[in-house]
Amino acid sequence: MVSFYYFYGLISILKSKFLHFIFFLFVVQIWAQDPVTIHLTDKEGLPDYEIYDVLEDSNGYIWIAANKGLFRYDGKVYTLFSHPQKRGLSVFGLLQDSKGRIWCNNISGQFFYIYNEKMSLFVDLKDQINGKLSEFKILHNELIALTENGIYKQSIDAKSGNFFKDEEVASVYYHSPFFFNNQFYFIHANNVRKLNDTKISDGLPINFQGKAINKFCYLNVNGKILCVYNDVSSHVLEYKNNKYLSVNLKELTDKNINKLLNIDNEIWICTASGVYIYQIIKDDLVFKRSFLENEVVTNVLKDKNQNYWIATLQNGIFVIPNINILKLNDLNDLKITDLERINSQFILFGTFDGKLGWIDTHNFKTQLFELPSNSKVTKLLFDEVRNVVYVSQDKAGHVWDLKKRKLYNFSQIFAAKTLSIQKNNLLYGTYNNAQMINLPTNHNLSSEKIHQLSKPSYSSTNIQYAFQDLRKKRSYTSAFNDDSFYMGYVDGLFKQEKANLTEIKFQNHSIFSVDLVIDYDKNAWISTFEDGLLKIEKGNKIQNYSIKNGLLSNYLGKLKVDQDKIWIATDNGLQLFDMQTQKFQNLLKSDGLETYDFVDIEITNENVIIASKKGVYLLDKKYCFKEYKTPDVFITSVEVNNEKIANKKKLVLDYDSNSLKIAFNVTGFQKEAFINYQYRLHSNDNWQTLDNGLNFVKYNSLPSGDYSFEVRAINKNSVASKSQTISIEINSPFWQKWWFYLVLSLITVAISWFLFYYNSLKKQQKQEQIVKQAKSERELLFSQLENLRSQMNPHFIFNALNSIQEYIMSNEKDMASTYLVKFSRLIRLYLNQSRNQEVLLKDEVEALKLYLELEKDRFEDTLNYSIDIESNLLHKTIFVPSLFIQPYVENAIKHGLLHKVNDRKLSVQFKQSDAKLICIIDDNGVGRKEAENYKKGRVEQHNSFATTANQKRVVLLNRMRKNKISVAIIDKVNSNNEALGTQVIIEIPFDNESSNH
Repeated sequence: MVSFYYFYGLISILKSKFLHFIFFLFVVQIWAQDPVTIHLTDKEGLPDYEIYDVLEDSNGYIWIAANKGLFRYDGKVYTLFSHPQKRGLSVFGLLQDSKGRIWCNNISGQFFYIYNEKMSLFVDLKDQINGKLSEFKILHNELIALTENGIYKQSIDAKSGNFFKDEEVASVYYHSPFFFNNQFYFIHANNVRKLNDTKISDGLPINFQGKAINKFCYLNVNGKILCVYNDVSSHVLEYKNNKYLSVNLKELTDKNINKLLNIDNEIWICTASGVYIYQIIKDDLVFKRSFLENEVVTNVLKDKNQNYWIATLQNGIFVIPNINILKLNDLNDLKITDLERINSQFILFGTFDGKLGWIDTHNFKTQLFELPSNSKVTKLLFDEVRNVVYVSQDKAGHVWDLKKRKLYNFSQIFAAKTLSIQKNNLLYGTYNNAQMINLPTNHNLSSEKIHQLSKPSYSSTNIQYAFQDLRKKRSYTSAFNDDSFYMGYVDGLFKQEKANLTEIKFQNHSIFSVDLVIDYDKNAWISTFEDGLLKIEKGNKIQNYSIKNGLLSNYLGKLKVDQDKIWIATDNGLQLFDMQTQKFQNLLKSDGLETYDFVDIEITNENVIIASKKGVYLLDKKYCFKEYKTPDVFITSVEVNNEKIANKKKLVLDYDSNSLKIAFNVTGFQKEAFINYQYRLHSNDNWQTLDNGLNFVKYNSLPSGDYSFEVRAINKNSVASKSQTISIEINSPFWQKWWFYLVLSLITVAISWFLFYYNSLKKQQKQEQIVKQAKSERELLFSQLENLRSQMNPHFIFNALNSIQEYIMSNEKDMASTYLVKFSRLIRLYLNQSRNQEVLLKDEVEALKLYLELEKDRFEDTLNYSIDIESNLLHKTIFVPSLFIQPYVENAIKHGLLHKVNDRKLSVQFKQSDAKLICIIDDNGVGRKEAENYKKGRVEQHNSFATTANQKRVVLLNRMRKNKISVAIIDKVNSNNEALGTQVIIEIPFDNESSNH
């Protein structure tokens, strides 16, 4: 900072110990400001308040050794690491070795390392430490631990180690190990000793003057060697001219020093009363600053993104996002309303409750005084020509003459929204109008530089100047640009050139300005509510900057020109725009800003002063922008169909396992504030950016195929990290495989051939069936004709004609006529029925009656027959095969009853059982066996023509019927096995009112 170099110059010139002492006294008063810190406590998820050590590993994780255990922090989540054999919770002494393993130990003498997300127990030295914390180091792939039994060494790759004792001194107190010139040193019994392989010898020639040393710290900063040791108090030694000499650092008097650190070639000292920082300037130690003086600091870590992690013993962790953003403590309780730069040294400020003050940027002291009115200070403006400050309040206005140290009333400028000056013209804008105030030419004007500010005395003199009304509109902003000026009103932005007033529009709509500045090239820059940043060049040409080309937001606030750059306040952060390179630099809350609610901005040669509702901040212009190293992204988990699987570089999934969720992360403090993730599914696709805070991508249903998923992190300056890639292969379902198409083709060919063969076979079978049916029908026709022949055989016709002849010869004309009529009707029925395959049951019964009547006449009434039929059957339309039943009745007469002498009985019964017609033909003839004997006794033998024909016909009919006809012939016998006749049971299935043919 400029203050250090300024005062150091005085010291180096005067070379006086007295002035050196005065310098330190003054410096203590200078730094009345602290860096902005973020306090990590249990509210932010920190698991413990008692922190012993912090470490950042090579992957950017923060490791925390605490009273409650070992934790890893990725910037969002704290992960606890433990071991089932671990005794106690607390861990200490964090180290990382060359292979990336994290080491720690505990008071119980256990040494652990973490590798591949697992804590492993390396060695247990509980019997050698007696309950004291063993300090250790890792050197050349060896663990070196200090115990009461000496120095323990064990190669990390070995299963056991060795102890080395310092035999020259009888003491068990080994402590404070450190490295110097790649050698291992330690303190043993108040002596610095060295371990070289297996030999212990004298170390550094440090004289502790017989004091009992309980802690020793060693530090080498660019060749300057410092040592600190504690006995009752802390002592600092510096190595000069081959000697260690005491150094009196006043700030560390009575401070218990815990650790020395080299951070950016500055000496950071952790004490029980905060952190103290020293610079090395021309071989002298110069105190720079201190902070957190109420905290017991155990360690300080500067991470890859320049965040400072300060571990404390009682109050958790403090993170300083930006050491170059300071908060002025003296102004914390003031509500600053406006800032105004007097020169590179003094910055004026006004307050909400009517106070006026200034900040001396050389020593950062502040002065404050009350104005006559306690109303809000709305606007300050410094007139460098007249060396006066115009002060506007809600209810008053003043002119502060800096040279005369007088404050005058200037009520003309009360409640100003904007004030701008050029030569003798003062632009004044308020809530209902805008005016041009004509300042008089005063021969007493002085351009003398202001070297000191003093509190003014109040004068009741009221100043009044001539003015000219511009517009009766509420005005907000204004700025002169040579002979013209811009004024932002409630209804738009206007430019006044002499007598010409012109509204300037952007894309044919009015511009509503928030702030307005003129750069060194006479271009006007306007911050707006929704159009971002507008640059108005000569000829009113407008150039627009928005979120599309670098702005953090299109809603802007204050602007301040800084040579060829512009500071821009937005509602999403503070930006610095380089007019030459056309690039933006950003400051966010992750960089140390506590708020984006900016009130005003002012610029000095080295600093930016920002007033906000949370206080006043000082930014070092040169160093406040951090160079972010975009952290490497890594895949944290992969889920397939909502189930986690092992992380692999290549995934081979089934076609139905195509719902994929890939989560990823980066390490780093407040990473979500400056990191976004980009991904793509194929290397030739465009990168897709996820919304801030999202760290996973989900594909609900990926089609089959080969994919390459890439993800990377990109920081706020659009610098991308290396990408992580996962190859994804989603197998096609079997019906999309080449072999399936081959099999399917073969099956299709086979099925086509089979269908062709089947259809051909079916056609052939159908043709055969047609032929067979035709053959059956022909055979059936022949059978029917045979039945007809059987029913009209010569014997029957001859016997019938003989009977008629006998009736005629006997002159029985009526009998002959009746018989002839019956015979003719029967013949007619037979001939009619022979035309059809089936006939109605009633027609069959009628033919059967005529036949039996004729046979009864032939037997001269020795034949008794009966035809019984259920009454409902004759009313139904039941079809039976034509000429089918009569042959069985004929057989019963010709073969059963003919050979019986008397009592010839024949019964024919028709009945229905379910969907079957049951016909029972029963006779009491001689039976089939006896009839066969009579047949054999004949000289001329022949088969029963009717029986044979009907058997064939049954077979033929059943071929063509779904419901088959059955014929059963039963030989009736008595108990002596003597024939009692024959019974024929015919079952004919039928469908009511339809033919079975």
